[in-house]
Amino acid sequence: MEHEECPFKWGDRVSHKLFGFATVNGEPTAVVGPDATLRRTVPRGWTVPVEWDDKGQAPARVASDHLTKISSPDAKGTQYWHQEWQKRVNVLAELRRKTDAAISKSLRSTPTITSGDLTELIAQEQAALKDLMKFLRQDAAGEHQ
Repeated sequence: MEHEECPFKWGDRVSHKLFGFATVNGEPTAVVGPDATLRRTVPRGWTVPVEWDDKGQAPARVASDHLTKISSPDAKGTQYWHQEWQKRVNVLAELRRKTDAAISKSLRSTPTITSGDLTELIAQEQAALKDLMKFLRQDAAGEHQ
């Protein structure tokens, strides 16, 4: 039993016939249900967590077939861009921890941490930092709407 990929991702703007516009604010969850003819469970779609534009409505989980994705080029919400930024910060922080740990153990360590090992860790950290800086430059230029 395999689900097709969910058509909605965190940060997508969506519309609902009764409740209006919303932003997907989490990861969709696959739903399965019984099929009497096949006598087994089968994929039944997705539930999608949303936060409604109408703040009088509580955040909810909605069946994916009741939502329509809005295809505006500036449809991504602030939460989406914050999540994308946070992913980059987390990668950089983890690489920095690895680099710091290796540097602190590098003198006469067992197992040996070579200068080549440190060079590779620093290169990975620098690549993550460049990615984060590119993201921030794009945001400052108004490319993240």
